[in-house]
Amino acid sequence: MSTTARTVMVTGVVCLILAVQLSTSALMSLQGKRYFEELYNVGYALRRTSVVEPIRTPTVAVPVQQPTAFELVDPDKASDLP
Repeated sequence: MSTTARTVMVTGVVCLILAVQLSTSALMSLQGKRYFEELYNVGYALRRTSVVEPIRTPTVAVPVQQPTAFELVDPDKASDLP
């Protein structure tokens, strides 16, 4: 087998692998789009038939702790720390 034929064969195999990967990626993207559209339409239909508007904000106040400041410590005096 000559070097040119081997190069052509390797190039063909690489192109075939890339084509399969690109096709698979496109099909997965289309499937994800379809699932998103289905869920969006189901949610819209449920919201349209509901008599109560869904809650958009939490009803319970969540306490937020203030950040604490750290002081720089001199390495020579670090032994004095507890």
